[in-house]
Amino acid sequence: MHFSTLAAIIGSLSALALATPAPHLPAAARAAPVISVCNNADYVDCMDIEVVLDDCQDLYDPWNDVISSFKILAPEIRACAFYKDHGCGASPSIVAPYITEVADVWVYPGDFNDQISAYICASGAGPQ
Repeated sequence: MHFSTLAAIIGSLSALALATPAPHLPAAARAAPVISVCNNADYVDCMDIEVVLDDCQDLYDPWNDVISSFKILAPEIRACAFYKDHGCGASPSIVAPYITEVADVWVYPGDFNDQISAYICASGAGPQ
């Protein structure tokens, strides 16, 4: 009797563990390149986002205009450009070629902390 109850509990916990997202998966376990965007400086309150290389990606709630730090988690990403406006049409606010981490976007000129609305990441030479 106790064994079947224990087996049921273990089975339930195993299913729950499998349903929980794993942050910062190793590159081999990811299907697509990933960047981590963070609500606060120093990588606090972050979420991993899959990247479509060479394609502008607009950010929407809850990540539009709140990013204060980011990490590029995939070695195949060579550069990312971050924009204040959707559509990546204007000049980028931050261009991060070969940079894998920015702990605080305040260090870049242009007053764009909590103003990033879009990004584009590329392999090779970087975004155009």
